[in-house]
Amino acid sequence: MAGIVGSYARINGAGTTTVRTGSGVLHRITINTGAAGSVTVFDNTAGSGTTIATITVAAAAPPVTLDYDLQFNIGLTLVVVGAIELTVVHL
Repeated sequence: MAGIVGSYARINGAGTTTVRTGSGVLHRITINTGAAGSVTVFDNTAGSGTTIATITVAAAAPPVTLDYDLQFNIGLTLVVVGAIELTVVHL
């Protein structure tokens, strides 16, 4: 979408990352590189609560972009399992 100005976070490797506190819009997630693992996206400021998405990543998966364009209310937190490198774009 042309004209969108948002923020991004690059996450590299396993762990729990709160990308944003408060409401916003999850625009897209790009899986840049990775080993087998998963990414769980929560509408929360912790790695629990309302699940927005669970993404399974195959070993040596090619880069892929997933568009969401959906609202979250409490916060945006991702839990990564595995050596996955990704970029999250939010508004």
